[in-house]
Amino acid sequence: MTEMKKILCAIDLSEGSSKVVGAAAGITQALGAELRLIHIFDHPLYNLPTGFNPPAGYSAALLEADKGIRQHLEERLKEQLDSLEGSDFKVDCRLAEGPAAQQIVEYAREEKYELIIMGTHGYSGLKHALLGSVAERVVRTSEVPVLIIPTRE
Repeated sequence: MTEMKKILCAIDLSEGSSKVVGAAAGITQALGAELRLIHIFDHPLYNLPTGFNPPAGYSAALLEADKGIRQHLEERLKEQLDSLEGSDFKVDCRLAEGPAAQQIVEYAREEKYELIIMGTHGYSGLKHALLGSVAERVVRTSEVPVLIIPTRE
């Protein structure tokens, strides 16, 4: 088993994120590692149909909406980071965009993280079929171990 000194904690900024961050902090502390919190968002406004001809002013509105979304997500991510203030390990955060599972796996590989920690809502049945599972896709495609923290109450 390799020594784990770099841990990536992927959070969706839902109510359960605090539970995931808390678990990641405990593991990071126990291993004497460093921790990075990451939130990935896939902006739905970018997924416009091919050939869509936007009305005048649409681009400016899209940019303004994007700015507001990013600001909100950065604030929420910083709240999670602030919850770890005073920890005796190195911790920081990053906001990125794209398909979540793909971005998490690529980021972990490129930045040489040795463990990914993330939550799952534990959906099943039709809800799982419709919403999918980012955690499941990360587990299937990651080159490093993935620890899943259940967040469903």
